[in-house]
Amino acid sequence: MKSEYPGVAIIILNWNSWRDTLECLETVLKSDYPNFRVILIDNASADNSYVHIYRWCTGQPDEPINSQFPDLFYPLVSKPLDICTGKILNRKYSLNSDIGNSCIYLLANNENSGFAVANNIGIRVAREQFNPDFYVLLNNDTVIQPNTISELVRHAIDNPDFAALQSAIYKYDQPGQIANAGGTILPWGQTKYYKSIQSGTLHPITFINGCALCLPRKSIEKFGQLTEQFFFGEEDFEFSMRMKRAGQKMGCVADSKVFHKIGISSHLYLDKKIEKKVLLFALNRTVDMKNFYSHRIWLIWRLFFILYFFYLYRIRYRVSLKSSIYLLGLIYSWSGKIKDVHKDTVEPILHQAGL
Repeated sequence: MKSEYPGVAIIILNWNSWRDTLECLETVLKSDYPNFRVILIDNASADNSYVHIYRWCTGQPDEPINSQFPDLFYPLVSKPLDICTGKILNRKYSLNSDIGNSCIYLLANNENSGFAVANNIGIRVAREQFNPDFYVLLNNDTVIQPNTISELVRHAIDNPDFAALQSAIYKYDQPGQIANAGGTILPWGQTKYYKSIQSGTLHPITFINGCALCLPRKSIEKFGQLTEQFFFGEEDFEFSMRMKRAGQKMGCVADSKVFHKIGISSHLYLDKKIEKKVLLFALNRTVDMKNFYSHRIWLIWRLFFILYFFYLYRIRYRVSLKSSIYLLGLIYSWSGKIKDVHKDTVEPILHQAGL
């Protein structure tokens, strides 16, 4: 680690999408920030992802990787890379080799433990192995510019009163269009994304997106890591609510740009079923808001929230009346019974819903 620059851990998760991950890594490793290491966790993929990624690291790729961003992707990073392999068994990690000057820690998880759990494991690995000053949680279906990480770190150093920062997220297939520059949390528990941001600015936000999230070490030490209350989604909303309740500042760094293949991860898990997507989102949010409302207020809020999702099902997504009523009934019933939406909690609900 180069001591004149604060240490950065870039944590990336892979699940059945090794081609996206390798495209992401080629751009991450071209970062102009001189002091970072990558913690890459394969979340029990079924497509032999770990082997494909390992062979790429050793300079023996199984197939060429294409990119819509040749100026960011080429020339390819020189290989073999200095890597440290390891495994995660029942959420405890072990490393197979000495750390040395490894630029990538490649760990195979024995279970798909979800976004928050795996990222928290990555944070623990980084903290115990090299104790970085900043943690950057980066989606694997992204491409970044050489200055993406350095801009995040520069603004984090210059603005120590900010508890978290995010990059400006652009659409991968429409790179001139902003998908989100953070957002705001509305009074009724919904969010609204900002779709524009002025170049050169750090824009204050109250909702921070988990696609490219920079957390200073002191924020994690003071406020904790991502909630593990949810298996898929909702972690960034819960974190944002916690920061908002604690009076903490968050911001979006305009010149830290990330190009995101929006929807890739959700399509893999949700099978492109809109009913499943809406059910899971609604269940996550109704359970999450128990953390922030009194029980009486939550009961009233839940009623209006269910009506909002009736609108989504029937009007926006054209789900049949019978199915809409049945799915919303499940959300209403289960949200009153459960305190988390873990994998073993949500899968029986999705099965009951026929999804």
